[in-house]
Amino acid sequence: MVFADGITSTARRRLFPDLVRHYSGYVGWRGTVPEGEVSEETRRLLGEALTYSVAPGTHIVLYPIPGPDGEIEEGRRLLNYVWYRNVPDGPRLHELTTDLRGFECPVSVHPGQVQQRFVDEMRSAAAAQLAPAAAEAVIRTRQPYMQVVFDTRIPAMADGRVAVIGDAAFAARPHAAAGTAKAADDAWTLYEHLRASDGDIPTALKHWEPAQLRLGNQLIDRVARMGHRSQVEGTWTPGDPDLRFGLYGPGV
Repeated sequence: MVFADGITSTARRRLFPDLVRHYSGYVGWRGTVPEGEVSEETRRLLGEALTYSVAPGTHIVLYPIPGPDGEIEEGRRLLNYVWYRNVPDGPRLHELTTDLRGFECPVSVHPGQVQQRFVDEMRSAAAAQLAPAAAEAVIRTRQPYMQVVFDTRIPAMADGRVAVIGDAAFAARPHAAAGTAKAADDAWTLYEHLRASDGDIPTALKHWEPAQLRLGNQLIDRVARMGHRSQVEGTWTPGDPDLRFGLYGPGV
C-alpha cells in the first residue's frame, strides 16, 4: 500500500498519532489576478519574470501562470503570488485561521472564506510594505486566501508493506519549490526498488527508505533556514545561494 495522500495525510496520522506539525511563525497570503486587470506597467514588470519584493521581516514572490483555460498568451495569463507575513502562534493565529463560517482552518483558509477584516488589513499592508507592482497584484486580487506555513517530518516512511511518500511524509515550506520534485523522487526510487525486489516488498521498502528520509530531512532543513533568514534575521536576498541549490546539491 502506497500512501500519497498529501499534507493532511491519513496514513501519517494512523502510523504516528502523536506527530505534530512545526509552525514556522508566519503565514503565506496567496492569490491570483488576471494580467488584464493590472496596469500595463505592472504587467510589463511582472509578466516575464520570477519577481521578489523584499522588506524587513517579509517577502513576496510573484510569477505568471496559465489562465483559467490554459491561456499562455501575454495579457491572458494569471499573476500568481505568495506573500509571507509573520504571525505569532496563539490567539492571533487562531483568529486569522477562523473562516467566515466560524470554523478554524489549521492548514489553509480557502478563497472567499477569509474574514474581510483580515483581507482589508492585508491590502493596506501591501500598499505600505511592498513595491508598487507587487502591491497592485495583491490589492487587485478578488479572493485572496491564506496558507499556514509549517514543516512536517516523519520518522519513518515504510512499515512492513506500507510506504508513505511526498507531502504525506515530509511537508516542507514552499521556499525551495521542491515539493513536487521530492514527491516524484520518492515515487521513482520506490518503483526502482520494487522492480528489483523479486517480490520481497518489505525488504525493498527497508532498502528504499533511508535515502528518502535523508532527502526529506535535508529539504526541511534548507527551507527552515531560508525562512528564518527572510522572516527573522532579515539577511535573505533573492540571490541567496539556497535558491540555486538543487534537490540533490548545488546546481542540480
